[in-house]
Amino acid sequence: MKIYDKHSYKFLIFFSALQVVFGLIGLFTDYPKFTAYPQILIGLAGILAGFYSIKIPYVEIVGRTIVKHSLFKKKMDMDEVQTIEKIDNVLILKSEKSKIKIRRAMLDVLEIREFEEFVRNAIASREIQVEK
Repeated sequence: MKIYDKHSYKFLIFFSALQVVFGLIGLFTDYPKFTAYPQILIGLAGILAGFYSIKIPYVEIVGRTIVKHSLFKKKMDMDEVQTIEKIDNVLILKSEKSKIKIRRAMLDVLEIREFEEFVRNAIASREIQVEK
């Protein structure tokens, strides 16, 4: 199961393109030329990173592991999840050692509900097996 972020890559592409435009304007004005070229290159790199991030899911379940892709990738085994909480449009998965915060506003409503149900069912089935 993969859940994709629906907004952040658009902002990255927009602001990087804006940076390229300002770099190009800087080339044709009295702006110092040595700062315009790096600005254009950084903007182009940002645009490429934005297009690349379209392919990377925000949250995914690989086997029995929940993986949240961000600057620092966070992983949690499905068997470690103890509770799921919803606080201020943030879904928090807690275990004894760690917690993962998933911002619901950035995600598709149906996908995040399916994800919640999947995790809740995994927790419930684990509790039923412990009771037997």
